[in-house]
Amino acid sequence: MKLDAHHYSLLLKLNSRGVIRVFEAVFAASIILISFLIFINLVPPSNPMAYRMQVELEKMGYDVLYNLAQSEAIDEILFYENGTLRADWDARFKIVLQNCLPRGIFFNLTVYNVTYTPDGQVQLEILQSSLSGLSYVSNYESGQILGTSVEITYVYTTKIWYNNVTKKLWNRILILHLVLSRGESSL
Repeated sequence: MKLDAHHYSLLLKLNSRGVIRVFEAVFAASIILISFLIFINLVPPSNPMAYRMQVELEKMGYDVLYNLAQSEAIDEILFYENGTLRADWDARFKIVLQNCLPRGIFFNLTVYNVTYTPDGQVQLEILQSSLSGLSYVSNYESGQILGTSVEITYVYTTKIWYNNVTKKLWNRILILHLVLSRGESSL
C-alpha cells in the first residue's frame, strides 16, 4: 500500500504530536520530582530537638577523637614507648573519655587493629585488654536509660616506631568505633 502526499503529511502530524506528548510527560514528571526534592529538604525533621542533639553528639565524638589523635594521646593510652600494647589500655582509655566527655554522655569504644594477610586481604582484629579480658571500653551500666545515640568510626595511624630487633620502622592502623548516647548518669 502506497501513501499519497495527503496521508503522509497526516501521519507526520500524528507522529509529531505523539513526540510532543512524550516530551510534555517527561517535563511534567521532572517538575514533580524537583519540587518533591525541594520540599523534602525544606521541611524540618519531625523532632528538631532530637535531630540537633544527634548532630551535637556526633560532633562531640569526632572532636574528642580528633583532639586525642592530634596530641598523640591515643599512642600514649594504648602503647608503651616501644610500641607494644599496654595491658591496662582499656582502663586508661575509660578515664580519658570520662574526663573529655560531659556528664550524662555514655560511651562504648571498640578498637580494631588493621592488618593484612599474606594474600593481601584486610583483616580487623579487636584489641582486647589482657587485664579485664574485655574487647571494649564503656561507662554504660545495665539498667540505665539511654536516649539519642550516634556511632562514630575514626581511622587512626599510630606514630612510627623503630624495632631494634628487625631494624625496621613500623606503625599500626587502628579503627576506633565509638558509640555515644545521652542518658541520665548517677556518677
